[in-house]
Amino acid sequence: MGLEKISVWIISMTILVMYHTTFTGTAEFSKVSDQELQALSEDLLKNDINNCADLITVNLQGQVKQGNKQDSAPFRLLTVNPKALEKPTIQKLRPLFDNYNPDVRDPEDITTQEEYEESSFLDAIFDTPIMAKTHNFLAKKGYVSSDLDTFKEEFYNVWFGMYQKKASEPNSCGFEHVFVGELKGTEVGGFHNWVRFYLEEQQGTANYLGFIEEKAKGTGGYFLKITFKWNQNYKAIGSIFMGASPELEMALYTICFYTKPGGVCRLKLGGNNVSIQTYQHEYAGSIYVATAYPAN
Repeated sequence: MGLEKISVWIISMTILVMYHTTFTGTAEFSKVSDQELQALSEDLLKNDINNCADLITVNLQGQVKQGNKQDSAPFRLLTVNPKALEKPTIQKLRPLFDNYNPDVRDPEDITTQEEYEESSFLDAIFDTPIMAKTHNFLAKKGYVSSDLDTFKEEFYNVWFGMYQKKASEPNSCGFEHVFVGELKGTEVGGFHNWVRFYLEEQQGTANYLGFIEEKAKGTGGYFLKITFKWNQNYKAIGSIFMGASPELEMALYTICFYTKPGGVCRLKLGGNNVSIQTYQHEYAGSIYVATAYPAN
């Protein structure tokens, strides 16, 4: 191995150790195999008590290629039974959608009411078997604290902690990017949540243009790669779990964020191979979720 490659390897391992030390206070953690992740993801899906896959109808319409800007879908993508929006964690998710300024150049002003809404949402998802199983797995492997309150605080920080993105002040967080969506000029960033997409379709601010690929069809882990416009801003390719509860999405993303940082995480959902991609954002000595989404 050449000196340059050795240096790169040393730097990469140092960053990885620093990353885990940041969250756990120790460099001791267990490697996690694909088989373990696949068994865990299937178990989480089976325990997704707020899953809405059987309460939504997906109208695929035209299949398109990545980069398509033509509207090959004259009708809305989603039809949702109102019972889906009554699920406890989805009820707590919805108030968070208007808490953010979508322009990544503008600072955020987080109010006391918005902090209360975040706390209420976390309380709701942590009161599900999915988050209990997620905590137990990550704690057993040494990635997070075994103390539930400490883990909840860590979870809040990596998802809701604000960091700088194209601005002089902290103005973005992982939750905003993944679940709400952001605007980078005229391009849409993030925006991977079906509840958000459905509500924006209802308001006429999201326009579905066609689907690129569908995966794990017929399961509660079903997802689509689609192209769409949001307030006339273009999303060339976006992947969205259809009907999954917010706690299932956040659990899968969080597990991958810790165990396969910055890489592809290979899972199984309903017997189908599914991969999740995560990226990190480092700011002021801490590491946050930059993005996370179903990849293939």
